Amino acid sequence: MHWIIDYVRRRLRMKIALVTISTVAVLMGAIIYLSITAHTKGILKTATHFGEGLAENTYSAIKYPMEIGDSKTIAQQLREIKAHMEDVEVYICDFDREITYASSEDVLRTRVSSDIIGEGSLPSVIEMLATGESPKGAFLEKIQNRNYLVTLRPILNERACYHCHGSSRKVLGGLIVKQCVDESYAAIASSRNRDLFLGLLGIGAILFILQFAMSKLVTERIRNLDEKASQVAKGDTTVSVKVKSGDSIGRLAGHFNEMIKSINDRMEYANSLKLGISEPFFMMDHNLTVTYMNDAISKICGYSKEEVEGKMKCIEVFKADICDTACAVKKALATGEPTVGVKANIISSEGETIPIIVSSAALKDSTGKILGAFELMRDISSEVEAERVLKESAAREEEHRKYLEDRVSQFFSILDRASQGNLSLKAEVLGKKDIMDRLAIKINETFEKIGELIAQTKKAARNVAHSSNQIFSGNQDLSQRTQQQAAALEETSTTLEQMTASVNQNAENTLKADKLAKETVELVEEGGIVVKNTTESMEQITEASKHIEEIISMVNDIAFQTNLLSLNAAVEAARAGEHGRGFAVVANEVRTLARRSADAAKDIQSLIKNSLNRVEKGHRLVEQTGESLNKIREHIKLVSEAISEISIATQEQSKGIDQTNQSIMEMDGAVQQNAKLVAELAESSQDLAREAELLEKLTEEFIIYPLETQEAASSGSSKERRGALPPTRRSLAEDMIHKGPFREPSEEEVNFEEDKDFEEF
Repeated sequence: MHWIIDYVRRRLRMKIALVTISTVAVLMGAIIYLSITAHTKGILKTATHFGEGLAENTYSAIKYPMEIGDSKTIAQQLREIKAHMEDVEVYICDFDREITYASSEDVLRTRVSSDIIGEGSLPSVIEMLATGESPKGAFLEKIQNRNYLVTLRPILNERACYHCHGSSRKVLGGLIVKQCVDESYAAIASSRNRDLFLGLLGIGAILFILQFAMSKLVTERIRNLDEKASQVAKGDTTVSVKVKSGDSIGRLAGHFNEMIKSINDRMEYANSLKLGISEPFFMMDHNLTVTYMNDAISKICGYSKEEVEGKMKCIEVFKADICDTACAVKKALATGEPTVGVKANIISSEGETIPIIVSSAALKDSTGKILGAFELMRDISSEVEAERVLKESAAREEEHRKYLEDRVSQFFSILDRASQGNLSLKAEVLGKKDIMDRLAIKINETFEKIGELIAQTKKAARNVAHSSNQIFSGNQDLSQRTQQQAAALEETSTTLEQMTASVNQNAENTLKADKLAKETVELVEEGGIVVKNTTESMEQITEASKHIEEIISMVNDIAFQTNLLSLNAAVEAARAGEHGRGFAVVANEVRTLARRSADAAKDIQSLIKNSLNRVEKGHRLVEQTGESLNKIREHIKLVSEAISEISIATQEQSKGIDQTNQSIMEMDGAVQQNAKLVAELAESSQDLAREAELLEKLTEEFIIYPLETQEAASSGSSKERRGALPPTRRSLAEDMIHKGPFREPSEEEVNFEEDKDFEEF
């Protein structure tokens, strides 16, 4: 039985045949059943109508005899029915089911039972006798192996029957017609057999036609497709199926051809991908036997494709260090998950160790079954070497970074101490001749230049202070001389007043002219002496003023040089950035002091020039006074000769004396002004001295080499001077305090400081 089921399962034709046979059999069986049922119902319906008609006719025939009580006629009617219709039995029973009349006399005076009318009809008879209602339809009964159709009809108690039976009963009895229907059943069976035969014949014909059509239109074409599909399953993808129609199988054949073309395209695409992979690539089955490898793999492992494909396992080809521990291919075959970026070392056929990085994945069929695996391999020898070189470079860079950090930290400490005013430290020159050594040399040179500048500033400040003190002393001397000159001028003014009185007296009293003339000569001679002394004082004032002017010029030069030095110092401080800010403040103060000194010197020089001009003017006036006195002396000599001309001479003398008095007054004003200027010059000299002392105190805050040490150091070789570390109050290690990374000044800060310095300059 099982082999039959297996055979049917493997045969599409048998499946279609079974389905077709089952379908046709069910349809034909249903048709035959419906036909037989309809035929049976028709025959039974005809028999039922016949029984009902016979019952009605019988009742009509016996009704009248029953009304008049003619029993013989009733019995005769029933016998005639039996005589004409042998297969029909008629029974008349009373209300108690006793048969009173029958077509067969053997059942008279018996009760109606199932043996007579069947088990199915008996309850209906009882119900009919009780209710007087006729049952619906006839009853098929099988009595003594014969088929009967039983028809029932009640006999009601009608008015015509009251004379015999009274009116108390509704039902007097019943009429039972039992008709044998064996012939009808035989006809039904004959018709059924005929229909079955014709149905089976039709089924056979239909099956034959269907099988023939299926064989030609379906089975052979499907068998052809099956053969082609079997060839494809065996790996032959060159097959094709002829498409002869546009039905489902034709479309299936077309789709089959398209599928074969798609498979060929995909295989060609896969082969193109496989051949187009330039990286080392190989494939293997689930036993790790290499089934394919490209030329790049051959170059790495040293084996040819003929030696490896289908013959060697991957562990035999590559001998990788991860084959027994973390093999990417084994992991892909075990889990089905891809593995990417695994580093390993393989050994070529020549024994060379090659570093690689591999990526593996499983090869699966459409159901997900793992068939094998493939692996992509990349030679990373150059990358490993580059990584090694990179690590060495990184180590060198780290060492160089630490070296630069140490050097910058040292420079930062030195510059930090320099920002606090200590310029005695020197950056160490290690003799590497790199940028840091050059920077150390430049820092040392900068500190030396700044030290020299500060030393020169100190010296200039001392010189300015000394010169200011000298100017102050000279101004005091000049003030004393100016006071003496003022006293002399006052005496000269008094003398002139006396001369004026003498001239007036001479005018009033000519008699005393001679005496007064002699006295006048004496006074004039004394005035000449005073004028001579005044002239000498004026010349001394002029010489002192020129000397002061030279000193002021020197002060201007010193202030100008100081301003230039402070400007250079400010520029260097700006270059030093944040660490030179303190020195920039000092340089700015020095420049301010120099500018104030220059301004004061300019004011003093201007005042001295004015004093010189006025002294020269006074000198000319004094010379004129001398000449006037000489003329007075000559005129007095002539007084005795020309007394008559005394009045005129007296007037002229009065005018000359007035002019002289006016000149002396002007000289007195000039001298007073000179005294005031000298006092201001003395005060300015004191201010200059104080500023110079302040400048000297500011420069004292810087710790530098003594000038002799610097000069001695500068006379040595440049390498020794730049490489030697100067003696300090404490070691450089103690001075190196890490206060954070060094920050260079921005270009805007440097430009701002330089612009501000040049604007002040």
